[in-house]
Amino acid sequence: MLGPGWSLLAFSRMAGRFRHLPPRMRLQLVATVLGPSGAWWLRERIEGCLPISIGRRLEHATTDGNEVTLTFATANGDHRTATFDHVVAATGYRVDIDALGFLDPSLRRDIARTESTWPALGRSFESSAQGLYFTGQAAAATFGPVMRFVCGTGFAARRVGAAIADGRRAACMR
Repeated sequence: MLGPGWSLLAFSRMAGRFRHLPPRMRLQLVATVLGPSGAWWLRERIEGCLPISIGRRLEHATTDGNEVTLTFATANGDHRTATFDHVVAATGYRVDIDALGFLDPSLRRDIARTESTWPALGRSFESSAQGLYFTGQAAAATFGPVMRFVCGTGFAARRVGAAIADGRRAACMR
């Protein structure tokens, strides 16, 4: 369960059904149910387990086959480039597809929206741009306020993971 009280049980247990509510109702609930808050116990679970880069701003992203190359600017103006198999980007609390300058403008224009700024997502968190998934805060307008919290990551990971695995299996069958 998420937060105090039984009233939040539906958000933490039925995230998959949240997307069937009318868009305005979903956004109202996302705006009013539980504000952002960090958990003190997360730091020890991450530090030393994953590489963390702070003080960098994502400037550009390109793809080449199944790889993504990202270019970052550091606080002192240096630029760093790195290539990855998968990218998970945290964009902050205000979701606006047009503010994601690292995505090509034509790609941003092609992403279907909920109320003009949020990505409209399918049941597996995939946007209208095939192979582009949004989780976390960006998925809250579709799947509810639990997506902003750790308790929403299991639901999101199972859906996204299954969709990616299904896509790979389908590609192998061709």
